[in-house]
Amino acid sequence: MKDLTLTVTIDEANQILDALGDKPFAQVFRLIQKIQEQATAQLQEPVSMPEVQQVKPNEEGVSLNPNEMGSKPK
Repeated sequence: MKDLTLTVTIDEANQILDALGDKPFAQVFRLIQKIQEQATAQLQEPVSMPEVQQVKPNEEGVSLNPNEMGSKPK
């Protein structure tokens, strides 16, 4: 079966879900779940990635000890 992409506002999606709620559960639960999953995926806040810092070796090399990373060599 071919998929369709529909664009509706959040209010319109809620109206569709309300209308589906009047139907017998067995007929509409998969459709309700599909709408909710897609809406949730689109409405999630984007996850910001931490800024990556480049590690530069010094005379003693690069420390792989997390407690020493970013500290000056002794």
